[in-house]
Amino acid sequence: MTAAEKILAGIMQSAEETAGERLTAAETQAAEIAQSAEAQAKQAAEEITAKAEAQVAIIHETGRSGAARIIRDALLQCRRAEIEATFETAKQEICALSDADYFDFLQSVLEATAAQSGALYLNKRDLQRDTAAFAKQLSARGISLCEEPADIDGGFLLKNGEIELNASLTALFREKKSELVDGVNRVLFQ
Repeated sequence: MTAAEKILAGIMQSAEETAGERLTAAETQAAEIAQSAEAQAKQAAEEITAKAEAQVAIIHETGRSGAARIIRDALLQCRRAEIEATFETAKQEICALSDADYFDFLQSVLEATAAQSGALYLNKRDLQRDTAAFAKQLSARGISLCEEPADIDGGFLLKNGEIELNASLTALFREKKSELVDGVNRVLFQ
């Protein structure tokens, strides 16, 4: 082997060693990069999964609370309907009282007003009842019973000049509704 070949063989050997070292270094670096990328991908996947699970939990909780609200609103609506039906039944029962009992009820409502004069109006159905004793009680107080019917569901209207007292059953129930609702709630729902 000539000197040139020896030099060339040395350069080749040196180049192969350098290339081998660089290749090993590159493979090591590539393995580290791949390992790092895999770790980052795993961490990103875990974060995405955690966020997705958190969003699913929020959606489930929102759904549960929404359903609970809908159920609560439906129950409240049913309770209101039951209360209104109870009030309507109470009005019907008052209207179904015997003439004497019904007019005693109206007399007690009238006494609570302390009215001493005016014209009292009943609805058409109540004017067809036996009003003689009631009219006599009214007359003793200076109140006249009008033959003209009022457009009310029961109870009476009392007019004294410009002043009108609405003591219809609807008005009486509306006035006492907050007090009555509490009592009806206790009876119906507890």
